Amino acid sequence: MKSESIGRPSTYAATIKKLLDRKYCSDTKGRLKPTEQGVLLCDEVVPFYDSEKEKISLFSSSFTSEMESDLDLIESGVKDSVRVWDDFVSSFRGLHEKALEMKKERPTRRQIEYYERLASLISDDDLNKILDGRDPLSMDGEKIGEIIDGLKKATADVVLPASAKQLSYIENLASTLELNESTACELVELERFDELTGGKSGTASSLIGKLREKTDSIPRKPSPKQLNFIKNLVKKAELEEEAACKLVGADTYSDLLGGRQGTASKLIETLRKRSAK
Repeated sequence: MKSESIGRPSTYAATIKKLLDRKYCSDTKGRLKPTEQGVLLCDEVVPFYDSEKEKISLFSSSFTSEMESDLDLIESGVKDSVRVWDDFVSSFRGLHEKALEMKKERPTRRQIEYYERLASLISDDDLNKILDGRDPLSMDGEKIGEIIDGLKKATADVVLPASAKQLSYIENLASTLELNESTACELVELERFDELTGGKSGTASSLIGKLREKTDSIPRKPSPKQLNFIKNLVKKAELEEEAACKLVGADTYSDLLGGRQGTASKLIETLRKRSAK
């Protein structure tokens, strides 16, 4: 960041924290490593917001540096804030509209994965009839959508297996609860993960719901994001830490519990209601 002239020493840590919180990268022994989600963002999203014609690259360090320079000039009174904002909105609108057009020109990664999943459930002959000699990877988003619709009809009576994403999530939840495969599957009267079915009404979704209920009931510390949000709300409410925590039966921030049903979430809800009055 320093070599690219973006940010300041006081913002470096906050920027890195945000990248970690949003799971764009992971901290491996003090080194940042891009996650699958981070790589996906760079490969699939960034190119849509890069315009040679307009000489704008939204995710580039030069764009960030220029924006920071404009903010400094606004603060010093050299530039007008309204003009800078209008220029940004105009540029971003053009990039976003172009991105939406480009998105329609080719299948999204999700479309391709869904197509491959459905295609694996029917015979090669049936698949060839639906494709009619066309290459799905060369289609635009609308065309492959039509192919997917055809595959959905052809597999209407086929029980879909759980998706890789569902299975990965289930394994993570089971690991958190220290449950082995067979014990976790017993919750939906099965024995193995490969027996789980996909779809909204499938056994994979049902198992995810049951495992999440169990993880929500486990006492755990609030996330850093929750604590920061609480501290900001407490400050706005002009309360002291002890007085705020007493609202949910706790004494200090360290006594708060995380999770959707935890006291941290309840305190956030309580403080937001107070600020809305």
